[in-house]
Amino acid sequence: MTQNYYYFKISNNHPWAISIFTEPVDTELNKNFREMTSEQINFYLEHPTASIQEIERCELNPPYVPPTPDIEEVRAKAIGDIDKMSRDTLGKKVDVLGFCDALASSVYKPSRQDSIYSDDEVLRTADDFLRIGKVCREKVNEVVPQIEDATSIESIEQIVEDARQFFDAVVDPVDDLEYHKRMKIHDIEVYDISENVNGFFLGDTLLWLDKDTRTGLVNTLNSAAIVGREQVNIWFSGLYITLHIDEARQLLAALEIYATDCYNVTAMHKVQVNALENIEEVDNFDVSADYPERLVFNLMSK
Repeated sequence: MTQNYYYFKISNNHPWAISIFTEPVDTELNKNFREMTSEQINFYLEHPTASIQEIERCELNPPYVPPTPDIEEVRAKAIGDIDKMSRDTLGKKVDVLGFCDALASSVYKPSRQDSIYSDDEVLRTADDFLRIGKVCREKVNEVVPQIEDATSIESIEQIVEDARQFFDAVVDPVDDLEYHKRMKIHDIEVYDISENVNGFFLGDTLLWLDKDTRTGLVNTLNSAAIVGREQVNIWFSGLYITLHIDEARQLLAALEIYATDCYNVTAMHKVQVNALENIEEVDNFDVSADYPERLVFNLMSK
């Protein structure tokens, strides 16, 4: 069997490579080589991917352990990344420069003879800008509190990744049916929490009791009845009414049925919008349709 001889190649008195020969090298005559010790040779054969420095020391470097990032630094960077994603998405999906050019043309050149944009193009670009801007702004407003409340770096990174996928999926709203559906469902949800739905009249005064308040009042009425009280006060900011227990229960029951009916309409609207098959039908969908009339209670406040 042929014997191998192992040498370090030397440069500036430091080894930088390994050379293997079948004949010994006279290192006195050739200063570019240094003979490896048997320990170094065995280490090299056992760890062929080790660095020259590790082989020279016959010791592997400890594995690299990256410094533990500070969660607050990660949080701050994540919020900045989300903001940049939003701005980049808006810039990619909308011809902002063209929009500004067209807007300037419409403002400073009323005749628009020198503009390369038609009125329809200006309106379409402005609509794209506002709609996509709203989508991006809503996503930022949704995600930033999640990042602020996150308790681990892993959860922050997942929130950012989910947001990145969301922004990557934003497409031209003019041609995207799903985008129009999302926008219409957003309009449905906004209408659902507006005074057009969440309200009843006490005489001529428009008021509302949310779900938690109604539930709390039911508990109060039950407790009042148990201890023998006949009347309760129901407060609406600085206004209150005094009602007999049964009257108060009837009012709350009527509100609960009304709220349930409204919820059913809102849920059905979402189902109907998601079932539509073209953008025109989605855009023409009436979000205010089918809701019950707001209740009117003619009671005397005390």
